[in-house]
Amino acid sequence: GWSQHYLEGTAQALEELQLGLSQAREVGLWRSTWFGQSMIAILFMMLCRLDEAATLLPELQVEFERMEAPRLVAMANTALAFLFIYREDLQLASTYANRAREIYEETGGGHLIASVFGLIAQTSSNYEDASVALSHGEELLTQGATVHNHYDFRRHSIDTALRFQEWDDAIMFADRLDQFNARERTPWADFFARRGRLLALVGKGMRGKELLQEASETIALGERMGYLIALPELRIAAEQLAQGATDQETA
Repeated sequence: GWSQHYLEGTAQALEELQLGLSQAREVGLWRSTWFGQSMIAILFMMLCRLDEAATLLPELQVEFERMEAPRLVAMANTALAFLFIYREDLQLASTYANRAREIYEETGGGHLIASVFGLIAQTSSNYEDASVALSHGEELLTQGATVHNHYDFRRHSIDTALRFQEWDDAIMFADRLDQFNARERTPWADFFARRGRLLALVGKGMRGKELLQEASETIALGERMGYLIALPELRIAAEQLAQGATDQETA
């Protein structure tokens, strides 16, 4: 079910995960059930259902600790970092991201840490510290990492550069996501690369009908795939581009 998040969209992934959880409960696979619930919490966030994710994630964290499953605890901390980034509480998000990093380092889960360094970068107080975290993440990717770690790290890299208005770096990171995506294209990577590049170009002051068309198409892709949490900034950029087009016509 989780892979459908990248291929077919969030709604399809959520439907398949919920079906899988129902089947897991029927046969008593409780560890798989709790693991699947953490995936569902992330999908809730993508669909802007933050309150539901906020209710579910602390329960999962407690359950994972009771199970003495440190990597699952780290996963819950990673998801909580996501949640508080979306709620714009970067200090708390940083606490959860760094706790996830510590657990992975203690348990030998190095192949899972790259995306966590992306989260740490995104919650840094300045771009110098963020760049150090991104360099660590890049190095870990070269040592071997799962596909979703590549995807998530690239997305965090883009969002970090956008947050600090490092427009050229955001474009560079979007290009890197595109390059990785070229191996086996997914709508998820296509959306986040296009989003990052467009927001950076608008941030640099670029305007024009072609960019407005790109904004409209990217928003439509995000709506279709259910990546709703990533759309507000695109809609603001589209409004700026539309206003620019109007100003040009009336000049």
